[in-house]
Order: sequence, then structure tokens, then C-alpha cells
Amino acid sequence: TTIGYGGQVVLPLRITPVDVDAPVKLAVGLDIGVCREICVFESAQLAHTLVPGLDEYAWLVQEARAAVPGPGALVGLESVVCRIGGEGRERSFEAELHFDKPMPEAMVVVEGADGMWFHGAKTVASGEILQVRAELSLIEEAAWIGRDAVRMTVLAKDMAADVRGC
Repeated sequence: TTIGYGGQVVLPLRITPVDVDAPVKLAVGLDIGVCREICVFESAQLAHTLVPGLDEYAWLVQEARAAVPGPGALVGLESVVCRIGGEGRERSFEAELHFDKPMPEAMVVVEGADGMWFHGAKTVASGEILQVRAELSLIEEAAWIGRDAVRMTVLAKDMAADVRGC
């Protein structure tokens, strides 16, 4: 399962100018995958000059920040329990996320620290509970997996939540 973006994408950057009264010239190189049924890699070079006192894109950044997933507690997450099983490079991951309301059609994306990745994630919604199962692959066979290194993003129709640790 892959998550992509459609339409407009905003990647806000925090820029601290050396001279707050002088224009700031930006030059950015992008390498992106453009996908529909297959992905094609594209490269682009972008340039823009920011003029002090002229916030022509401030509304766009504010709109994008409002869409960023917030802490789970703000959207009704009551508890999280997870289990990591197995040994060696291939492990299993299970989690239960309890909300204060039903979460139909929700999807959970699971991420980990460097050297670990989650794949084959499946989310099952049952009333207020989301059950997540995924495979966990490790670069180091004997790596310690701290549950605080697990990050889950819950995506539902009108809500997104950031869940750090379990």
C-alpha cells in the first residue's frame, strides 16, 4: 500500500534570513515520482524570491498546517496497545487503537526508526477499535525494537491523527 498526493502539495519550509530586510532568493531541486498506474520519476528546478513584508503564500501555509495530523488525544484516541513478536529480521506487529467514537473506513500507516520498516499493513475497524497488523523487517537481526520508536498515522474521512509510541 502506498500513499500519495493528488492535486496541490504544500511542503512548508522555515527560512531564517541573514538580513530580515533583504529579499531571500530560493533555489530548489526536486526529484519526485509521478504516478497513476505506474510511476515515472521527474526532476524539476524551482526558483522564487521572497520579499520582506509580502506574505503572498501565508494563507496556503496556514491551510496546510491545519491539515497536518495532530495528536491522537485531540481526535478521541483513548488508548493504544501494541505487540511486536517473532525474532530475527522478520517480525510481526499488532496494535489496537481505542477511540471514543467509531472509526469506519480508517486506515493506519505504521513507521519505525531507521533500520526498520513496516509492510503489508492491514487495518480493521470494529466500532471504536482499530486493529492493525503488519510485518516488520529489520536490517539488524538482533536489533532492539523500542515501542516508543513506532509511529502510526490514522487517516479517516475527515480526520488525521499522529500516534507516537505504544
